[in-house]
Amino acid sequence: MTCLLDTHILLWSALEPEKLSRKTLDIIENQEKSLVISTASVWEIVTKVSIGKLNIPMDIEAFIRTTLSRLNARIIDITLDD
Repeated sequence: MTCLLDTHILLWSALEPEKLSRKTLDIIENQEKSLVISTASVWEIVTKVSIGKLNIPMDIEAFIRTTLSRLNARIIDITLDD
């Protein structure tokens, strides 16, 4: 099964994991699930950092790569196809 993580879940898992519910943590930690994030989430994070609405502890690219690696997630493109 594939689970699409929204921007809040991605950010909270990296910066404020205490905000995640037990159910969400169970989904993220389930090795049988494939975790993905949308390019829209990457865009949203970059935008929030660039306008000063989000502070992250490292440069944006390193933050995204580190978070994806820790979650064993990958980025998917936005398409009109299924």
